[in-house]
Amino acid sequence: MNDSMPSSSDKTRALADNIPTQLKRLSSWMTCGGDSGKAPTDSKGVKADRHLPSNHRDFESALAECLKRGNGLGLVLPVGYSCFDCDDAFYPADDPLHPGQLKRWFKPLVARTDSYTERSLSGNGLHIFVESAVSPDGEKEALTFPDGSKLELLGPGHFVRVTGDLYEGKTREIKNHTDIVTQSLKEIREKREAQEPSTKPKTTTPPMTDEEILVQLQTSG
Repeated sequence: MNDSMPSSSDKTRALADNIPTQLKRLSSWMTCGGDSGKAPTDSKGVKADRHLPSNHRDFESALAECLKRGNGLGLVLPVGYSCFDCDDAFYPADDPLHPGQLKRWFKPLVARTDSYTERSLSGNGLHIFVESAVSPDGEKEALTFPDGSKLELLGPGHFVRVTGDLYEGKTREIKNHTDIVTQSLKEIREKREAQEPSTKPKTTTPPMTDEEILVQLQTSG
């Protein structure tokens, strides 16, 4: 019997099997590396511009390179796709009240989004991939919660480090959640606006002149 531990390549292949076929059919895959393990790289393993289509490749080519070089795998989101990036989404394992549990900020979103969901590279975040006819302004919109955790809604053109680490109980399919993206964008903008200090100029009453003071005294006497 072979008691050897599975190799890094074996683990990568196993995780890649969890990635939905719908995503695998896209042609905007890249590898990634660098200090963070998330910087997009070209076919030579050099940091590359994610916005250049010439740096994109099909899933199998990117996976083969990933297995060869031992780097990561990622996707540049195309038009029609969005990704909810839940950063620092779990309580610490030693939290006395909620050990290792999903934080309350993220529970409603995760519960109502029936689409492929994976743990991030750190294991402490979540990526929720969806189809959507609407997208954030620019490539992302973000909201920071009181404890420092963050929800980012990533849109077309943004690069996502894909792990294949399927989150418990979630499907391997990509579902259309235009309604949830639309509602989430509204909530993110409203809550972010409420968090920001008001930039409206304060209205101040100009000081009264001597004549105005005299008139006021006469009329009130």
